[in-house]
Amino acid sequence: MTVDFIPIFPELIFMCPVKPATGILEYVDKLRSNSPKEQRSVHGGWETPSDLHLKEDFYGRFIKDYFLPEWKKELHPISFPEFDIANLWISEVYKGGYHQSHCHPDADMAFVWYLKTSERNEDREGDLSIENPGTYQAWNVMQNLRNTCHPDSGTPLASMYNIAPNFNIRPEAGLVFMFPAYLYHQVMQSEVDSRIAMTGNLVFKKDQPQKVQEPYLNREIVEQQQTNGGIIQQQPKPFFQSDPSKPPRKSPWF
Repeated sequence: MTVDFIPIFPELIFMCPVKPATGILEYVDKLRSNSPKEQRSVHGGWETPSDLHLKEDFYGRFIKDYFLPEWKKELHPISFPEFDIANLWISEVYKGGYHQSHCHPDADMAFVWYLKTSERNEDREGDLSIENPGTYQAWNVMQNLRNTCHPDSGTPLASMYNIAPNFNIRPEAGLVFMFPAYLYHQVMQSEVDSRIAMTGNLVFKKDQPQKVQEPYLNREIVEQQQTNGGIIQQQPKPFFQSDPSKPPRKSPWF
């Protein structure tokens, strides 16, 4: 009998493409010149107040009429819950700038939409680094499994299941990343002159119908167990590398 592995209780990151809206970078130029600036977590850059969703000229043109329809079109196949935008802001990081570690309290999900990044693959534009919430408790496990490989594929378990203290995501213009708002994260130091992103907080609507099949039961896994004599055949392949010394690969969309 071959040893098998079952990843449980994963922290899900949702990733999809939404190309930057026409005219949004010109709008950011105006914000850079005329909007109030804040520095909640950014060092070596600037960010707007978190109320852009209340600015009708911005929200109507770029969010209501473009971003939300395009984003929800991508999320529709997975029946993602309905939500409201609770906060919305734009930030720019300059060369040498970064965002210190933080989380987004009083929200369900946080997202970032990259509007401007470098076009050169070798540039490091300030990776989004999401911290493993179980690092303290599982430190010995992570350290001892670093060199353990899957018996069939020979792939290190650390890369197959993202067993690491942090998970780095390389920014790319036109990508949207969404993750649980309670996860601590930071933006690593940027090596390019300008990296621009729109970030927001989401709150799930309370009056939406809940689609539940059977509690605590995944029918696909149960059927697979019955077919394979109780063995779950899973070969997950991470899209991004979690090794901070290696730049994550580019996305397949652009």
